[in-house]
Amino acid sequence: MTELNSTSEQNRRTALVAAEKRAEKLFEEIEQRGLLQSGRDERQIEKDIYSVALQEFGVSRSIGISVSCDPARTR
Repeated sequence: MTELNSTSEQNRRTALVAAEKRAEKLFEEIEQRGLLQSGRDERQIEKDIYSVALQEFGVSRSIGISVSCDPARTR
């Protein structure tokens, strides 16, 4: 593997590990806020989760499956 490929792979791995940590923190925040409760409308839960992701982690979801993240907004 060339040095460039090795660096690219390391950067990719670092980004994936950081994303995994943010996801774990998001799940913890969802639990702490009690967003997943019986009787709640699925769309409202989804909306609340997107709101938490944006407010706490700088992660937004646009139309489709595209997700963007501001790495500076990690906890």
